[in-house]
Parts: sequence; structure tokens; C-alpha cells
Amino acid sequence: MNKPKLTPRSKPQQARSRSRVEHILDVTEKLVLEQGFDAITTNLVASESGVPVGTLYHYYSNKFAIFAAVVRRSFGELEQKWAEQPPDDPDKESVGEYFDRMLDMMADHWRQRRAAMQLMSSLQHTPEMKPVADRYLKITSERNAATIAHYFPDLPKERCQMIGVAMEEAGNALLNRLNGYRGKRRERFKEEMKGMIRAYLGTIPDSS
Repeated sequence: MNKPKLTPRSKPQQARSRSRVEHILDVTEKLVLEQGFDAITTNLVASESGVPVGTLYHYYSNKFAIFAAVVRRSFGELEQKWAEQPPDDPDKESVGEYFDRMLDMMADHWRQRRAAMQLMSSLQHTPEMKPVADRYLKITSERNAATIAHYFPDLPKERCQMIGVAMEEAGNALLNRLNGYRGKRRERFKEEMKGMIRAYLGTIPDSS
């Protein structure tokens, strides 16, 4: 079976076109949260977006291409936030403090982009979305590994890479779970996540 084409058919050039595409993605996120991704069709997205289905197909060849665009947009925003908050001097900020800061940022981000997180978590092992999920899991794992190398410069590269993968796999599952909580329960769960991460980080110097 041929895999669906996930890259956009056309990249909007004019402000009006870009605004239309953003609106399509916003509507898709809303539909994911309200109806679930299984219920979504390109016709439904077009109808709810108020655009002709032919216009939708001008940009996206199928619903998985729209889902991929939702995920790409969210990760693009997240990468920008990462770039704005690099690891500090280890003498000024510990590795635990840095990951506390990143967890707060990511928790806020995924709360705002719950649909993208839901799509990633639910569809990451499907043939349709696996290439997109794998790319961003790799990006996050490599970012984690680079941070570990920053704080533990004597740690072998292979060990840093494996820590990066472990933190991404565990963190992704826990962040998805966190998105299901609200209010005080959410904050308590987030603090438990921080404690788990700090406990794991505390084992690194002794297991190189």
C-alpha cells in the first residue's frame, strides 16, 4: 500500500493564503479535540473551515497531510522556544534546574497545542504518521543529548545519546498524560515529573 503524501502540495506565498492555511490548521486542531482524528475527513475540514474542498486539496492531498502540518507547526513553535532558552552556565544553573525550566515551558506549550500532542501520541506508530513522529522524536532526543553533554562534558557521546532517547520517550508519554489533568492535580503531577527527572539525572555521574 502506498503511503500518503505528507508534505504540502503548495506553500502559501501571500499573506491572505498564509492566513487561510493557518485557519485550516486551527480548525483541524479544534476538530481533533471535539471529535477525534478518526472522524475527520478532508470534506469535514473544508466545510468547517469555510473553504472549498478544492482549495483544501490545493494545499493538502489528504487528511494525514493536514495532521502532519498541525504537528510541524507545533514543533516549529517549540523549537523557537527552545532556541530562546538555551542551557546556562553549569555554575549558574544545574542540570536539574534547566530541565525543570524546560518542563514548565513544554507543559505550557502542549497545553496550548493539545491536538498536536494527541496526534503525535496516538498516531506516531501508524504507517501514515510514523515518518513525521520519528523526525521530531529524533530532534528532541538530540537536543536532550546535547544538553546532557553540556552539563556532563566527560560523559561518552554514546551515553549522552542514549540518555537523550530515554528522556524523550519517557517525557513524551508523561507530557501526554499531563495533558489529561487540570488544576491542582495537573500541578501536582508536573511536580512529580520533575522529581522523577531529577532522580534520573542524579544517577548519571555514577553510571558513565
